Amino acid sequence: MARFLKDPLVHFVLLGAAIFGLFAVLEDDPGADERRIVIPEAEIDGLWGAMSMLYGRAPTEDDIEQLIEPRIREEVLYREALALGLDRDDSQVRQRLVEKMTFLSEDLIPAEPPSDAEIAAFFETNREAFVEPTRVDFEQLYFSPSAHGDGIMAAAEAALEALADGANPDALGDSSTVPRVRAAASAEELSADLGEEYAAGVIALPADQAWHGPIRSFFGVHLVRVTARTEARTPALEEIRERVVSALNAERRRNANEQSYRELRGRYDIIIELPEAVREAWQSE
Repeated sequence: MARFLKDPLVHFVLLGAAIFGLFAVLEDDPGADERRIVIPEAEIDGLWGAMSMLYGRAPTEDDIEQLIEPRIREEVLYREALALGLDRDDSQVRQRLVEKMTFLSEDLIPAEPPSDAEIAAFFETNREAFVEPTRVDFEQLYFSPSAHGDGIMAAAEAALEALADGANPDALGDSSTVPRVRAAASAEELSADLGEEYAAGVIALPADQAWHGPIRSFFGVHLVRVTARTEARTPALEEIRERVVSALNAERRRNANEQSYRELRGRYDIIIELPEAVREAWQSE
C-alpha cells in the first residue's frame, strides 16, 4: 500500500480528481454574482484530505494556493472576456458552444434496452444494412507504368500467356508496395485502395485458380488469380445480434436528439429574409 501511494501516477490521479471537483463547482454556478468566485469549504476539505494522504503531512496554505490559483486565474479571465463581449462574433467560440450543447443531448437514448420484438423488427426493416459483401482471396502480379510505358498492356498480356504455359509467377511482374496476396477482400476495400475499375474487375472473377486480366488500377495494371470466393449473404439475426442492437440504439439516439432539437427550435420564431431577386426566381419556377 505504501508503494502504491508513492507512485507519482497515483498522486496525479487523486489530486486531479479532487481539483476537478473544485473546478466543476467554479463553473457550474450560473446564478452567482458575476463578481464573486466561491471556492466551497467542502472542496478545500477534499483537497486537504487528498494531499495529507499522499504526502503524509498536512498541506500548507501555499500548497493549496498553488493548486487552485491557476483555475481561479482562468475563471477571472474567462469572466472578463465575457464582460468585454469577446465571445461574440467568434466562430471558434460559437462552434465550441454548439458542440457542448450537442454533447449534452447525446445521451437522450431511452434508458431501457430494446425488446426482442423491437430488435427483430429493426433487423427486418434494415436487412440490407447487414448484408456481408462478396469477398475474395487472390494473388496478383503488378505491372508498373514507369517500367513499361505505353507497352504496359502488352507486357501484362505477354505475362498472362506465359502463365498459361506454366511460367513461374514469381519471375513475372514488377516489384511494388501493392500486396502480392490479399485475403477476404471486399469490393469496397479494393475500391478504396486501387479504384472502382480495379475492384469491379477483381470481384467479378471466378475462383477457378486461373490467371485473368489485365485489370487496370490507379497505379498500373494487374493480373489476378482468385483462390477463394465467399458470396454476399445476410447473416441470421442470431449471428449478428450485437451489431443489430448497436445499430438500433444508434438510431434511437439520433431520433431522440432530433426530437430534442425540434422542441428547442419550437421555442424560437424563425424569420428567413429572402432577397427580392431570390423570391422572384423561386416564384418564376
